[in-house]
Amino acid sequence: MLRKPSEIWTHFDKKENVSGVAVCKYCNQNISYKSTSGNLGAHLKRSHASIYLAQKVSTDLGNKQQIGTIECLASTSRDTGGSIQAAAVADKETASQIPEQILNRKRQRTMQNYIIKKMSPEESKRVDRDLLELFIADFQPFRIVEDKGFKKFVKNIPGYTLPSRKNISSAMIPALYQTTLNEVKTRVSLDASSVCLTTDCWTSSQTESYIGVTVHYIDKNFEPQQILLECKGLNETHTSANLAKKLKRVTDEWNLTHKVNFAILDNARNIVKAIETARVEALWLLCSFP
Repeated sequence: MLRKPSEIWTHFDKKENVSGVAVCKYCNQNISYKSTSGNLGAHLKRSHASIYLAQKVSTDLGNKQQIGTIECLASTSRDTGGSIQAAAVADKETASQIPEQILNRKRQRTMQNYIIKKMSPEESKRVDRDLLELFIADFQPFRIVEDKGFKKFVKNIPGYTLPSRKNISSAMIPALYQTTLNEVKTRVSLDASSVCLTTDCWTSSQTESYIGVTVHYIDKNFEPQQILLECKGLNETHTSANLAKKLKRVTDEWNLTHKVNFAILDNARNIVKAIETARVEALWLLCSFP
């Protein structure tokens, strides 16, 4: 089946004995078109605006009456003498010949303009993740989702329902934390063959006790890595036995119990004794410390 020629060729002739060059019927300018007619349409739009507009309206509406309008405009431009300047003047003068209702036809709103676009679950999750970045990376308060200005802004995201402050704090943040924790645990378990621990205990100005445990290792790409395994409050007394249990629990949860070969700590007697106890009970590797 032969392909129907584009209507753009009603305004151009192919130049004889020259491949890929067309001649404008109104200004006799040579236009390169190669494999597509994009340059031809661009020339028509730039130099013969009224003809281009009438052509576009006719194509969109499929109305034979508007095809007659194109021919009338084309004839008007040709009668001006064939120069580029004369064709441009004719375009301005004949633009008013296009009926106003035709120009307004394209601006009429359709039913689609009033239908709220539905968002897929995957798209909604991506927007939720970007929303959580406000709290994780930018330290914004959860109450931002209750601000009038922010709600107005979110309305510009079609099909997205803004979660409540309670849902963010009690469900979305904990779920993201658990997912991230599992991913990091898997990565450390696979990448780390032997590790070094650093640990410290301290008491805040509010007399609350904490312990922090960090792991250091070289991954398979020979890149140094350090990850905070835990930073939690200590409700028990700071005895070496309690600290040893805490360290053993942390290394067990991260599947590192039999991979520890070095530990860095201060000279507090309780933590030194805890490391010695953990090394024996957990069967750590040749663990050394100051």
